[in-house]
Amino acid sequence: MGRESYGPARALVPAAAATNLVIAVIFALGRRLWDEEPPLDAAGALGDLALAAAYAVPALLALVALRGRPLLLLPAAGLAFLFSFTALSGVSLVLLIPAAAYLVGFLRAAPPAGRAVAGVTVVLVVVALGVASFVGLFARGELVCWRYEVRENGVRSYERVPADEMSFVENGQRVFSSSVQAGVGVTEAGSGCEERPTVPAGLASLGLLALLLLVAARVTPKAARDAAQGRR
Repeated sequence: MGRESYGPARALVPAAAATNLVIAVIFALGRRLWDEEPPLDAAGALGDLALAAAYAVPALLALVALRGRPLLLLPAAGLAFLFSFTALSGVSLVLLIPAAAYLVGFLRAAPPAGRAVAGVTVVLVVVALGVASFVGLFARGELVCWRYEVRENGVRSYERVPADEMSFVENGQRVFSSSVQAGVGVTEAGSGCEERPTVPAGLASLGLLALLLLVAARVTPKAARDAAQGRR
């Protein structure tokens, strides 16, 4: 997409994409900096990677849009808008900022070449793949539980325990028990549980995101101005 395609918004989309990428990393990995969680295993790392990729996909679409496919700014805005409501705490609402920037960039961009029906189809397919990759990540989860101890010398150790030892079902609801007795020479003891995506769910999510980017890069029609320049 040429500089003329953006007009006053030509610097807005790259800045929004960079912000979006930072937000994705913080959402997926930041909580591990302050939560009492055990060291990551392969399954946990895969889940975090898939979650970061899902939140980052609007930014990746925006970056592909900079390659002469401004139409992709529309699904980027749509996915960022949808993902902004995925956290019950409301922290994900910050994604509304890049969503608005992508929409402004799309409105300022040159119209895509080709038929309107083809453009609408691409937008719908890309949004559907993005939503499926996110929903599929949590469609089937695995409850991971652990205990930890901090000894007098400051060494922290973790022990993974079966979920049934840390929780029970009462009136159809799962109740977690955090009662942990500290042993001799232990200054702190605790426990925790986390719902993590399974390995198949993580791989499926990453596969859908790869397909999404392939569709975005290969099928999306180029802007009329850029297409004309390419024929010269």
